[in-house]
Amino acid sequence: MLDIRVDTQATQPRRFGSSAPSDLSSRSFDLRGERLEMRKLHGADLDEIERHFLELVRLDRATRFASTLNDEAVRAYARRIDPSSATLIGAFASAGRLVGLAEAQPTEKPGSVEIAVTVAGDYQRKGLGRELVRRVVALAFAYGAEAAELYFCPSNKPIIRIVSSLGGRFGRQLGQASISRAANIGR
Repeated sequence: MLDIRVDTQATQPRRFGSSAPSDLSSRSFDLRGERLEMRKLHGADLDEIERHFLELVRLDRATRFASTLNDEAVRAYARRIDPSSATLIGAFASAGRLVGLAEAQPTEKPGSVEIAVTVAGDYQRKGLGRELVRRVVALAFAYGAEAAELYFCPSNKPIIRIVSSLGGRFGRQLGQASISRAANIGR
């Protein structure tokens, strides 16, 4: 079980993306017999993030970006990621390949982050997406976020299952959901 420790004596709230609490920053994850390293990502990981996005099959890329972005647009997005303000969790296979990524990007709404997740095709439907979302939401809450928002295609059944399993609530409009700090996002 993931143990979340938040410094209740802190006088200043943590900025989203600041240094991770030690118990959340790096852990392994057993994915049906394969051990994946899961850790917070930094600027040095941006090339690997770009490669991960570029390797997504057309449908997965369209699902993640709500559009069929070409390679140059994906590269531009990856180069704009700012690990000092976003919280990024990556899952690495034994060969060092990034096979899953969850992002918590601050929004204009104070105390809120927007969540996105991608998982390489050969690692889908094994619980990795849920674990990535759970960890990035836990980190965002540890840094002071009150709510995590998700926007998705209403036919995206995997993200609907993930949100439901983490105690999220669905918005009035199809394709919107949120997970509040009060939700039980445990294992």
